[in-house]
Order: sequence, then structure tokens, then C-alpha cells
Amino acid sequence: PDPQLVRRIVSQVEFYLSDENLAKDAFLLKHVQKNKMGFISIKLLTSFKKVKYLTRDWRLTLYALQFSDLLEVNEEGTKVRRRVPIPESLLSIPPSKLLLAWELLRQEQDTLPLLQKNFLETITRLFSPFGAIASIRILRPGRKLPIDVRKYTSRFPELLSKCCALVEYESLESA
Repeated sequence: PDPQLVRRIVSQVEFYLSDENLAKDAFLLKHVQKNKMGFISIKLLTSFKKVKYLTRDWRLTLYALQFSDLLEVNEEGTKVRRRVPIPESLLSIPPSKLLLAWELLRQEQDTLPLLQKNFLETITRLFSPFGAIASIRILRPGRKLPIDVRKYTSRFPELLSKCCALVEYESLESA
């Protein structure tokens, strides 16, 4: 395989399993925590969009990961984990620094397509006084919800019918 492709695969998977990414990716963190030894399926990682763009063949991902200094592959060649364990602080943080807000607009505007920039500015102005914002996602009715948000629709049916903002703070205290 092309050495540059191998480096790109290694780099992407190392990023996925980095402290920085795992702090934001509850799905991946849950999978890492499922296995007592911290291993995660190479097939699962190969199915992620940015790795799938590089290769759809999990065996190529396996081959590439053997060149990583930060990751190690299990004896069976089916799973990978970090050489340095995930810090306890990351494992003990509740995975939510998120705030879900809706009815942020006058009712008649709620269904109109808005200028994303103005809406984003409004959300930022409303929520930044409470703490440093890591990200803001605008969820519009009728659009497909991100996978990590779908599980909340039974508790928050507004996600399906109203324009919502999902605000992620940098610290738990802010949320």
C-alpha cells in the first residue's frame, strides 16, 4: 500500500482515539469503555466517514495501524487500543456539556428559513455569558438529526418540530 495512505489512516485513527476527540465523542468513548482492556473494533473504526474515505477495507486499516507509535493492535488483529490509557478524568466526566434550547425565535419566524449567520450570532450572544462555548449546532425541523442527537427525541420532541440550538460548552460547569 501507498506509504502516504498508510500515514493518513494512522493519523486519522490516532485522532479518533485522542483525549481531545474522546472528550467530545460520547459514542466512541462508550465503545472504548465497553472493553475492559480499552480495545475497539478496527472494522468499526474503518466504517467512520473519514477513514472510509481513505479505505473501505478494514484489513488495510489493520495493516496501517501496525505502524502507529500511539496505538497497539490485539493478537487476533481485530481490535486496536491506545498504548497510553485514557485518563481517569476523561472516563469520569459525564459525557454532556450540552445545552439544548428551542423557541429562541418569535413563533412566526420559527418555520421560516433564517439566515444561519444571524441565528448563530443570536445564539452566541444569548449563551456565551454563561461560559466558553466549544460549538453550536443548529437543528432545523424536517432535516435529518445527527446520530448523537436522535436518542433525545423521545425526551425532547421539540427536536423534530422546532428550530433548536445545541450548545456545547468547554466545561461542565458552564452547561
